[in-house]
Amino acid sequence: MNKLIELIDAEPFVYGINFRNKVNLTVYEGEHPTIVGANGAGKTKLAEMIAGKVIVRSGVMRMSFLPEGVHYQKGKVIKAGFESAYTMADYANMYYQQRFSATENEWDAIQNTRRPTVENLIADLPGSDKDFWIEKLHLRPLFPKTLLMLSSGELRRFLIATILIKKPEIVIFDNPFIGLDFKTRAVLNEVFSDIADRQQMIFVVPDIKDIPEISIT
Repeated sequence: MNKLIELIDAEPFVYGINFRNKVNLTVYEGEHPTIVGANGAGKTKLAEMIAGKVIVRSGVMRMSFLPEGVHYQKGKVIKAGFESAYTMADYANMYYQQRFSATENEWDAIQNTRRPTVENLIADLPGSDKDFWIEKLHLRPLFPKTLLMLSSGELRRFLIATILIKKPEIVIFDNPFIGLDFKTRAVLNEVFSDIADRQQMIFVVPDIKDIPEISIT
């Protein structure tokens, strides 16, 4: 198998913090590894370094899809963090407020327009693989709904689709099961298994019980 990512004695740069251990990590094409660590262990900073959001203080980081020494991963590595949007209401309110300056009501009194549906939001996204991911993630039945009408599992599927449509080389899912009940976790595990043949993934979780099934097999 070909190496996709290689870290050799790498350390993320965070002002005022020296990490205790350097990171050595190799990810091969077709693998979907999981990084496990307690809160505060530095796993999210490691994920941000791989995604290009934090620079490399020392050591080596190589990616097969980038020229040697280039760490500009924008669009090629996407980190999807669910820690601040683990419920339907939290994410929906944040999304509308940021993009549409909307209130919690379905109608925006200022704009006098109806909040966009899942179909509207998906249509706004660029990408030639859009129809493929719509079918793969079973989004079509959700088209008439607004984000506030989605269950936690449906919202998670929508978020994942908006990322995959952008065609990243790698998606890093940070704490993907946060806020989900047992049944919804099982559904999300199926989603990860379904997309594994088309999308390279890395998972970041706080406990071994949160390791996705696709990362174990």
